[in-house]
Amino acid sequence: MKKTTLVIAFTLVAALGFALTGRAVATRAWGPQGNPPQSPSPHHPDMDDDEDMDDDDDDDCEDCDDTDREVIREAEEMANRITDEVEADEDDWDDDSSRYKETEEIHQTYQLSPNALVNVHRINGKVTIETMPAGTTAEVHVIRKARNREDFNLRKFIIEANANLLDLQEEKRKNSDDDHGRHNVRYTVVVKAPASINLVAEGINGSVRVGSITGKAEISSVNGGVTVESAGSCSAIASVNGSVRVGLARLGEDGLEISSINGRVECIFASEVNAEISTGDVNGSVEVNLPNVTLIGKQTRTSFNGRIGSGGPRIKISSVNGSVSLRPGQSPM
Repeated sequence: MKKTTLVIAFTLVAALGFALTGRAVATRAWGPQGNPPQSPSPHHPDMDDDEDMDDDDDDDCEDCDDTDREVIREAEEMANRITDEVEADEDDWDDDSSRYKETEEIHQTYQLSPNALVNVHRINGKVTIETMPAGTTAEVHVIRKARNREDFNLRKFIIEANANLLDLQEEKRKNSDDDHGRHNVRYTVVVKAPASINLVAEGINGSVRVGSITGKAEISSVNGGVTVESAGSCSAIASVNGSVRVGLARLGEDGLEISSINGRVECIFASEVNAEISTGDVNGSVEVNLPNVTLIGKQTRTSFNGRIGSGGPRIKISSVNGSVSLRPGQSPM
C-alpha cells in the first residue's frame, strides 16, 4: 500500500471518530502522591463524579446508538491497522521505485565543533541521524532518485557546512516552480555525527530516526514516525503524521511541547522531572507514570493539569490522535 494512500485513509478514520464522538476521549493513570501508579486510571478524589473516566463504550459515547458505537469500533480497529501498516512500510515506502530509475549519490565528510547545529529540512524521504560518543567528523550520505536526469537539475540538493553548522536541504521552490509533483526527487538521508550536536528536523516527507545526542532536539512537520533514542533536551515536537517516541536526559528550561500528533506518543525521562503539565484534546489514554504527580483542579475527558515533583518548566501535550505515555527510563548515553 502506498504511503499517501495510508495517510489519507488514516486521516479519514480519525475525522470519522471525532465526528461521531463529538469529543476526544482521554483517560489517565495517576499514582498516589509520591508514588508511580499501581493500576490503570484510578479515580482521583478531585474529579467530578459526572466525569467518570471508565473506558466502557457506553460512557465514551453517551449519545450514540448501537449503530454509531459499531461504526466507532470499526473505525478504531481500522486506525490501528493503518498505523501498523504505515510503521511497517516506513522502511520501504517507495513501492513505485520502478519509475525512479535515475540514482545520484552524495558522500561527504565535514568537521564539526561541539554543540554544532545539524539542520535537516525539506526532504522528500527518510532521514536517519546516527551518532558517535566522541569525535568531530560528520559524514553525510544521500541517495537521490528521480524519473530522469532533468529532475536532479530542477531539484537541487544543498549542503552548507562550517564548524558550527551542517545544513541539508532541497532547494526551496519558487512559486513558478510548482509543477504538481512532475519533477519530484526522492531521498534517503543518513548523517553520522558526534553525539554533541543540536538537531532541527522539519519538513520531512518520511520517517525521522535519531540516535543519542547530548544537545537539544526540535522536530516538526514530519510525514512519518519519529524516534529519538535520547536527547539532552527537547523543546518541541509538532505536526507529526505517525507515532512519536523520544528519550530525554532532562527537561530543559524551555519545557516540552508536543502537539498535532497523528499517532502514539511516548516520552521517557532519564532523570528526575520537576514540571507543570497540561494535556488537551487527546484521543486516547494518558498515562503519567512518573513519581510525585499532583492533580491540579478537575480532570475532564479531554484535558487535565498537574504538577510533577516541585514543578518547573511546562510540559504541554495537545491534539494527539493516540495514547500518551510519560515514564522514567535509562538514557543510553
